[in-house]
Amino acid sequence: MYAYNTLQTNGSGLKWNLMMVDFDTVFSGNPTNDILYTNVDADDQVTAMIRNPALQRSMWRCFFDLANTNNGLMLASGVNPVFDGHIAALAANGYTVPSTTNSDSDQNWIAARRAYLWGRLAEVRPLFQVLSAVANASATNVTLTGHAPVEVKEITLNSNVVTVTWTTVTNWSFTAAAPGANNLQITGWDRKGNVLTNLSAAHP
Repeated sequence: MYAYNTLQTNGSGLKWNLMMVDFDTVFSGNPTNDILYTNVDADDQVTAMIRNPALQRSMWRCFFDLANTNNGLMLASGVNPVFDGHIAALAANGYTVPSTTNSDSDQNWIAARRAYLWGRLAEVRPLFQVLSAVANASATNVTLTGHAPVEVKEITLNSNVVTVTWTTVTNWSFTAAAPGANNLQITGWDRKGNVLTNLSAAHP
């Protein structure tokens, strides 16, 4: 995979883009290979990107969309009909298509990869939790820290969006104006702007 940046047409500056290469070799790899690239030290920019917790969370959210057991894109219910259609078209045109029940079939590779990703996602999906809330000396600002699963893209404090610093893939911190209330309601939202079930915490 290559990373490059281009000047945006709207004049907003440089934006990083990723271009996948050698896609045809993906299915030849072990479906339980590690998720993250580890040998990237030769390129400082790519190394910084991969080690950035916010970017890592974005990647994990993609994996969640692919592998979750509810509507993941890698579920057999979505994958197999696509393959079946292509296989039928090839067979209708005289091609001999390998059996989809072979252990090394693409469908089986995708199923194994989905199971592996779902297992790894458990490592980055802690309960949404507030760990601390500390006011400054004049009680005008409050700094909060906590945990959040990777599905959380945005956090609100008493319905107001806050700027979050992700210190690790799952640990967050932010400082905001004290809301002037005894109870602080911190809520997690997904990338589509939906409140995530059971992802709301109060302090104290």
